[in-house]
Amino acid sequence: MPVISDNGLKQTVTLRSGVMWNTNPPRPVTIADVVRGIKRACNPSPVFFGGMADFEATIKGLTAFCAGYPAKAGTDAAALKSYVEGHNVSGITTSGNSITFTLTHPAPWLVGAMTMSPFGAVPIEAELLERAQQRLTALAAQLGLPGAHCTVESGNVKSEIVRVARERHTDLIMLGSRERHGLSILVNLTEDTVLHAAPCDVLAMRVGRA
Repeated sequence: MPVISDNGLKQTVTLRSGVMWNTNPPRPVTIADVVRGIKRACNPSPVFFGGMADFEATIKGLTAFCAGYPAKAGTDAAALKSYVEGHNVSGITTSGNSITFTLTHPAPWLVGAMTMSPFGAVPIEAELLERAQQRLTALAAQLGLPGAHCTVESGNVKSEIVRVARERHTDLIMLGSRERHGLSILVNLTEDTVLHAAPCDVLAMRVGRA
């Protein structure tokens, strides 16, 4: 439960230890993840974000922060990341594993509101995946494939390719392959692993030097 102070104008929440993200590898949920989630909640994209409901004006500085969001942030992950990381909410401060909300007026009901989606923590990995997804979709459009289904996964490259191929009953995996020299011949590269573990045909195509 939050610690109430300053005549009800401050509420401090301490994050429970041992809470982990389902990332690869797993990592602890941090206060920075919580702050990131709150900042993203009023991003001008109703498709992906639920908004701040009726408590935006309750946290000091949050209204101004939300009003300053550039319209581009609604569709551009890079613009969203830039604004979130470059602007702070005056009424949200952190110390160690605790976050303190400074309010414009006492709001006992805010404790219950903290269980709503705008207060949900968001891992930095989610932002990286969103940005990669947008770049991949844009690349497909540039290549004349606007209807292509683009998906970005995180984890070990070799195992993720094989996993996705199995789950989607893929008919063919296409990979880039480079000429190897010296000690690189001894390294088990991605195309080698996928070739032997894939549930379907694998086409490795030679690509030029970067």
